[in-house]
Amino acid sequence: MVICSSIDIRNTVANFRLLENCTVVEGFLKIVLIDNGKPIDYENITFPKLREITDYLLVFRVSGLLSLVKMFPNLSVIRGRTLLHNYAFVIYEMLSLQEIGLKSLTNIVRGDIRIEKNPNLCFVDTVDWSRIAKHFLISKNKDHKSCPNCDEKCPRVSARRIDGKVIGDSDNRVCWTRDICQKHFCLTECESMNRTCARTGECCPEQCLGGCIRDLNHNNNDDDNDNNDDQMNWKCFSCKKFRYQNRCYDTCPNGSYAYLNRRCLSKDECHQLSAKLSTGYQRYRFKAFGGECDHQCPVGYEEDQNDSNKCVKCEHTCPKICESTQINNIASAQALKGCTKINGSLEIYINDQDSQIVQELQEYLKDLVEITGYLRIARSFPLITLNFLRNLKLIRGDSLERNSYSLLIFDNPNLQDLWPFKSDEFMINNEKRIRIQRGQIFVHLNPKLCYQKILSMIDYVDGLHQPWDERDVSSHSNGDKVPCNVSVLDVRIKQSGPEMVIIEFENFANKMEDQRSLVGYLIYTREAENKNVTIFDGVNACSNNEWTVREYDIVENDNNTHHEHLITNLKPFTQYALYIKTYTINTANKGAQSDIKYFTTKPDTPSQPLNLWAKAMKSTEIILRWEPPSKPNGLVKSYKVTVTEEKYSNFFHMERGSIQCGKRSSSQMTSPAVVVLPKTSTASNITLTSKQCCSCNSKNNNKKPKQTNNDGGKSQIKFRPNDVEQSISFEDTLLNIVYVKRMDKLSITNVDEDLRMINGDNRSRRHIKDENFDNIKNNSSIIENEIDDHPFSIVDNKLNHHHNDSDDDGDGHDDENLLTTSNNIPQTTTSFDMNSTTESPLLQPSATNETLSTFQSKVTVFTEYAQIKDLKHYTEYIIEVVACQDDSKERKFCSVSAITSIKTLPLPGADDINKTFISYSFENSTSSSLSSVTLRWRPPTDPNGFILSYEIEYQSEEFPKQFICISSNDHHRNDNGYNIKLPSGNYSFRLRALSLADYGNWTEPIYVYIEEPANANFKFVIIAIFIIFILTIIIAIVYYKYRVNQNKLDYISVNPDYINSNFNYKLDPKWEIPRDKITLIHELGQGSFGKVYVGEFIKDKLTIRCAVKKLNENKGARDRANFLKEAEIMKSFTDCHHVVKLMGICSKDQPFLVLMEIMPNGDLRNYLRKNRP
Repeated sequence: MVICSSIDIRNTVANFRLLENCTVVEGFLKIVLIDNGKPIDYENITFPKLREITDYLLVFRVSGLLSLVKMFPNLSVIRGRTLLHNYAFVIYEMLSLQEIGLKSLTNIVRGDIRIEKNPNLCFVDTVDWSRIAKHFLISKNKDHKSCPNCDEKCPRVSARRIDGKVIGDSDNRVCWTRDICQKHFCLTECESMNRTCARTGECCPEQCLGGCIRDLNHNNNDDDNDNNDDQMNWKCFSCKKFRYQNRCYDTCPNGSYAYLNRRCLSKDECHQLSAKLSTGYQRYRFKAFGGECDHQCPVGYEEDQNDSNKCVKCEHTCPKICESTQINNIASAQALKGCTKINGSLEIYINDQDSQIVQELQEYLKDLVEITGYLRIARSFPLITLNFLRNLKLIRGDSLERNSYSLLIFDNPNLQDLWPFKSDEFMINNEKRIRIQRGQIFVHLNPKLCYQKILSMIDYVDGLHQPWDERDVSSHSNGDKVPCNVSVLDVRIKQSGPEMVIIEFENFANKMEDQRSLVGYLIYTREAENKNVTIFDGVNACSNNEWTVREYDIVENDNNTHHEHLITNLKPFTQYALYIKTYTINTANKGAQSDIKYFTTKPDTPSQPLNLWAKAMKSTEIILRWEPPSKPNGLVKSYKVTVTEEKYSNFFHMERGSIQCGKRSSSQMTSPAVVVLPKTSTASNITLTSKQCCSCNSKNNNKKPKQTNNDGGKSQIKFRPNDVEQSISFEDTLLNIVYVKRMDKLSITNVDEDLRMINGDNRSRRHIKDENFDNIKNNSSIIENEIDDHPFSIVDNKLNHHHNDSDDDGDGHDDENLLTTSNNIPQTTTSFDMNSTTESPLLQPSATNETLSTFQSKVTVFTEYAQIKDLKHYTEYIIEVVACQDDSKERKFCSVSAITSIKTLPLPGADDINKTFISYSFENSTSSSLSSVTLRWRPPTDPNGFILSYEIEYQSEEFPKQFICISSNDHHRNDNGYNIKLPSGNYSFRLRALSLADYGNWTEPIYVYIEEPANANFKFVIIAIFIIFILTIIIAIVYYKYRVNQNKLDYISVNPDYINSNFNYKLDPKWEIPRDKITLIHELGQGSFGKVYVGEFIKDKLTIRCAVKKLNENKGARDRANFLKEAEIMKSFTDCHHVVKLMGICSKDQPFLVLMEIMPNGDLRNYLRKNRP
């Protein structure tokens, strides 16, 4: 086994040599940016030894590459230890790629699949990716309708994706390429044990991953206590957990160390990795410590200063020391991730206006505790605070800027605060949070940083030397563009609803000397999970992506002590943080700002459950899954599942049955006329043709659903965030248009536009006029009705697994007997039964067959999963799932229902016709040659859906199989019968029904003997006379030739067995039949010449029954000659219908055989006597 580290193949095809002989790539494999490749360049590139990649596989913009089938024929596992943006397998923008063809790929352990923007790529939708990875994104490839189908030998699948798209080609076959199928080797019992399989279908040992083969070189006498005998007989392609000495283990054996969570190494092998993986740019020192082999010590340990291959426990916290650096972009900040100490100085210059820069600084500098040199923050446009350094404790000042300063903050145009600690956060263990051990501070040219903010550093920074010189900390160049005399603005929450809140705050204009300096107020709101936010959280100078700002304009000569304002467009049941500050002109030296206030909006109707998915498991059972609402708007505690049987009028299906018979009549059937099929046709041919006539009825319905692993989510599709957001936005818009709140109680006149915001008017207004707001106070029901009279509210009921919801639907039916909880289902699974046999008025059919009967049942569940049992087979059900919030004192809100439909699987045998209810009768016929037979039968009592049509198959000894198609409508109109006119004879009849699902089974044959009509005696007389006349002529001819031949044979010979050449029989190949192709079955009779047998002979691969005349072996030469002469005469009567035909002669060797047409009814005389009236 050859193990390679990460490989990056780019620029030229020649770089593929880096992958030569690799069995495992410990790392990633990138094949990218090959611009000048041609298809011929890749013809001889193959890596059959490669079976596993531990990180990810990326194929991107490689020109000329048409397929991966030859390049990686045995790649079976991608582990996804390190992912490429959540993906372990990516094929992106491959303009030439036509097929993937990774026929051996069976497992992607971690990570998703992304195959996108490959305009010529086929055979992507024909792969069942759910068997390989949990999630996958397939998009913008070649339309599968323009791609060829899989080979006919490829297996079919019946699974669908969560978006409803069929997996496979147009025939539901799965394949990697046109000729390479995606084969499912595993048996059901193997999949149920979560085991992979060998290509023979046998289960691999539990530790195997990606397949296995038998170890032909294994010595059964070997003893290994850590492995059972089953594993010792197999070689795993890859291991689920660890590999050690070519065996798979759950944990590394004693004395070995886990490396990359996939293989075990000895201590020496671990130390040798230091030389193997180190480069000129980076040196590694691997340590065998704590059962693992890694170049880093585990948490709580640090590298031993005396031996770099060992780890020692840290005395306190383990520091990560980084050298002096300058941060001017995100990349340079990432280099400091995890650093606790900077051995030198830290300089921050950020001119980048990326809106995420502050969040990145918070992430990568959150662990920084100590700086041995100085800290310099200058010309950083996005910074508003220094909160990203909130864990900084010590600035030692070993090296000083200008030999004086250890903290320099200057020329930051948007900096508004330094460390915005709360008063209770100034001290930690009776010590100030930050200590400057040596040096002074330098703060200048920060136009929005008020001098008071700088003075507040005294409360939480130790080591400040005061008084400050104006040249060190300026009171003029700092805060010169904002009002720094800020008072506390009083604000309180008056009332809240699901999507609005009314606030009251003081009129600060009354405190200003010149009220014209006050332009208005800025109202800041944001969602707050906890009550610990600050005004600077999520804010930088480039963007304000967390705080929402609303302006409130003042009114001239407004002498009120307080203002009231309505804030709308809030989210229900959400905690918000709010503060207000004044909006003044630049020359104003006085302002106000409130403390942060918190409030929670009231609950509202939740949005519908997401991704409702249903799958039929059996003919009477379906399972449901869904996801919680994207906007719960409260505490969603339960879901109401409604299952409604979809009943359709059978008129449409009866008409469909007539059309079905019409199609078959135009192809191979007529009704009631008889169509004679070729003798080579079989019933299976007819069945296949009939299925082709209506392939959409039952395609794959009888197939067993694919078993998935226990997580249940492997077959789901992962959508891109943009797709999800667009889908949710569309659904919200649609529901807002369809479902509107009732306005019958909001009949208040003279209400300002701000009140219309409650009802969905989003036009911006900044305040409510006082005279109109009195209407709100006097009509408090406006706010209450928004909650109490919500159109989606449901009267509170006690919830349990047997809840009937009779108060909701008012039907008065008790569904308790329909709902059960299965003891075999896990606690997170809710199952309930729906007994379709329960007597209910809803199940009674309408007399006119116009009113559709409906069966409906409701249940309340407390998980996102339900199992429904005892349903009717092959029946369409409408599934509705409603999300409901926790009980409140007043009402409980429930969402609009998520709806889907599912049809249960067909029940085998349900479409079979009961033979005991089949009867027949004869009727008088006006025809002189045909008799009228009427077959009657009852339809199947409980078919799979509706019966569309029936087929009648009949045959006799004179006629091959013939078929008649009768629509269900015609059968019903004819009093459950069908009339057929047939000639006399012995017939066998079989029937079968065609339902919405498929054809039922044929009934057992019914034998009917049809006698000749009474007026047919005259016909017999004519036939008898004609036959006697023909026989008379034949006898005369035969007698004449017999007398002539007898005279010729009267001679004397010393050898009585010798036949003169005049009597020699000339062998005719046309009639001669080899003796080994003739079989004698039983004797029919005996005469003076010999015996007659019932026999068979083979001609043109067909077995034909016949009568065989055998000459006695003791007959002399003359008798043998006469025997052959008789056969010679019979050759002349092959075209005579009423004379027994010659079928063949066996004249080689003794005894001679003559093969003739068999007469099943015996001779004519006895037949006429038997049928004498």
